[in-house]
Amino acid sequence: EGKKSSTFDILYYSLPEGSKVSYPACAMFLPTGDSPNPKNFTPWVTYALIGLNIAIYLFITIPLSRQGVDSRNPLLAEYLDTIRSSVPPGVTLRQVIQSISNYDLYLFSHGFKPGAPQPWDLLFSMFLHGGLAHIFGNMLFLFIYGDNVEHRVGRFRYLVLYLLTGVAATVFFSVFARGSMIPMVGASGAISGVLGLYFLLFPRNE
Repeated sequence: EGKKSSTFDILYYSLPEGSKVSYPACAMFLPTGDSPNPKNFTPWVTYALIGLNIAIYLFITIPLSRQGVDSRNPLLAEYLDTIRSSVPPGVTLRQVIQSISNYDLYLFSHGFKPGAPQPWDLLFSMFLHGGLAHIFGNMLFLFIYGDNVEHRVGRFRYLVLYLLTGVAATVFFSVFARGSMIPMVGASGAISGVLGLYFLLFPRNE
């Protein structure tokens, strides 16, 4: 499942192809479904959350990812200063700037940064994703497991729990990254909350 942005994520989106950067390997197991599912019930909140995440990806992530940055943008200097220590030797400043998109700066501006926490970023960062694989994994888990939880706890309580667990996960993780300016983004904390509730409420589901 996708996780919050780390230094590896920032470098992945910032550095040009061919840069000598190694990344930790990981395996992902994707679910294909569960049973039983609630009958005669439409999980409108789950669908709305998925729709909102996809809409933000389509109308913000994709367009901004295709736009290069203006070297005069004052946010660029702050962003470069944040990732400078992680840039591998031999990669020039020009190469880094040429590989940065406006979406990188958007994530840097609106992702939740433990070193500069903002209440609005804490909430909005849950609806930002680093890439297609990131949002696909999160939305797949939400689609498969969210309907059962929404049906059992009720629509309003489900939405509140989704947002609260997402915020709690971000705050908890930020405790271990105090002072970091690397933005944390993604719905993984909220999805983990949904999964936790699912396994507590439906221990015998397959």
